[in-house]
Amino acid sequence: SHQFSRPAGRALAVKHFRAQVTFPDGVSSACGYIWLCRDMPRNIHVGCEAIAGIYGSDEVDRPATLKWIATERNEGWEMSNESTELCTVTPGVCYEVTASFSRADDYGLMTATVTVTPRGQ
Repeated sequence: SHQFSRPAGRALAVKHFRAQVTFPDGVSSACGYIWLCRDMPRNIHVGCEAIAGIYGSDEVDRPATLKWIATERNEGWEMSNESTELCTVTPGVCYEVTASFSRADDYGLMTATVTVTPRGQ
């Protein structure tokens, strides 16, 4: 993992996200995480709010998929990480994922537009 430093009182504004990921032997369980997180804790499994990210997921009786993850606010205004399927995964294919983010609304929330482009085998 890598953490970017920021001057006190200033925020790091993310406008674009681009990553390439390949699963040479397919997806096993959940793997290939690439996340942007707010104030990431030392233990990623405890309380990490995902600004955006991707990962591969292999679920029982379903094809493996590439997923987008982002923090969403529910009706009770609680934040939680939610995943959206982007596409099925073919072993050995490189997937380029690009996203652009809107400006934050009055509540500090943004909308992401995500594109996945397979780059051959």
